[in-house]
Order: sequence, then structure tokens, then C-alpha cells
Amino acid sequence: LFEEALGARRAELGDRHPNTLTSISNLATLLHAEGRYAEARPLYQEALAGMRAELGDRHNRTLNVLRGTSNNEHKLKQLTGRNEACYCGSGTKFKKCHGRGGA
Repeated sequence: LFEEALGARRAELGDRHPNTLTSISNLATLLHAEGRYAEARPLYQEALAGMRAELGDRHNRTLNVLRGTSNNEHKLKQLTGRNEACYCGSGTKFKKCHGRGGA
């Protein structure tokens, strides 16, 4: 149903409308709740970039998506082994990419 709602919003309102971006974030949140963190990541990124562009960095909707994105990234970090490929798709090992202390 979330995917259906997102498709309808994209068709009616366009990709950058705040309601479409909220639907994208809602689908990402569902995937996160199901433990599908890697699938949620690009949706969170799309929603966050769109919210920042359309509403600004300090808008409540933007901050809500930022919180979800942060929680998802944290979970991905916890679940990725040091010698596994990094979850970001860089092609490098996690320990040399997001697994470094400051990344």
C-alpha cells in the first residue's frame, strides 16, 4: 500500500512535492522497521535531499526524515562486518570507508 500511495503521489504531485517526499520517507520507515536497511537507504536519501531542497534544513519534516536517515545509517553500521563491502556501494571494505572512526 505504501508503494501504491507513493506511485499515486509521484503521478499527481511530482517527485519534489513535500507530500510525495513524505510518502518516500514513509516507505523507507516501513522497510527499516522490517529490517530491510539497505533497501531503505536510497529512499531516505531521496526524501532527505528533496526535503532540504524544498523546505530547508530546519523544517520539521526535514528534521523527521533526517532522524530516520540517521537511525538507518546507524543500523547499517552496526550490521556490517569490518571486512565486508561497505553498505554505501563504494566498492571498498567497510573498515576503510564508513567503518573508519570519523566516517
